[in-house]
Amino acid sequence: MADQRLESDWVRSWCEQADVTLTEMMESFQARHGFPPGTNLVALATDESHQATDALVELTPIPSDLTTMYRVIDEVFLPGPSPVKVGTRLLITRRA
Repeated sequence: MADQRLESDWVRSWCEQADVTLTEMMESFQARHGFPPGTNLVALATDESHQATDALVELTPIPSDLTTMYRVIDEVFLPGPSPVKVGTRLLITRRA
């Protein structure tokens, strides 16, 4: 995929498929592992996050594939021993 551009429709489709798979997995998580799962989040982009992406692009050139991803996905939160949170708003906050 290195020589192909990331398509927003593909990212959106991946999000939808991952949501279905992860929902099924989370339903059996506690029975399988003995403790409840954390709250995971993949939030799709909104008008507000599109504006944040536009602002980010104006601040610094970023790869087009990353821009495409930010146009579809606003935020990802994966809690655990070292929680991970990424999103356009976080990146702009770090740059400010």
